[in-house]
Amino acid sequence: MWQLRLGKISEYRRDKRYLCKDGHSLWADVSTTLIRDQRGLPLRTVSVIQDITSVKLAADAHARVRGSSRQCRSKPAVSHRPFLSRVVRHGEKRIA
Repeated sequence: MWQLRLGKISEYRRDKRYLCKDGHSLWADVSTTLIRDQRGLPLRTVSVIQDITSVKLAADAHARVRGSSRQCRSKPAVSHRPFLSRVVRHGEKRIA
């Protein structure tokens, strides 16, 4: 925020989580711009706050699905149980 006041950046933007009194959380995209007077001195800030909770929830669900699909691909197709690890040739007896 201090970079905004110093004129190093023209806009400050970030995702922010708000905790409500009833315990649920709300995600917002907060965009802030500094309004300057005719001499270029800071006069006031203007912020626009947009509710992006549904976008965040969808992104989290997508990440969970992608994570679980990666786990499925990394697991072997056949489990490594001792009785399945050895190929039994014709005529051999399997001892379990």
